[in-house]
Amino acid sequence: MGQHQGALNEAAIYVADAEDPARAREEVRAVLDHVLAGVRVDP
Repeated sequence: MGQHQGALNEAAIYVADAEDPARAREEVRAVLDHVLAGVRVDP
């Protein structure tokens, strides 16, 4: 879990430090959607 928390922290810092936080947030959201799609299990 520690590695995942670190990645989320880095994503938050990326958004916070971005010149365009709204765009950075969308970029992070797209990456997270892609990652989560890879681990989802259909019922």
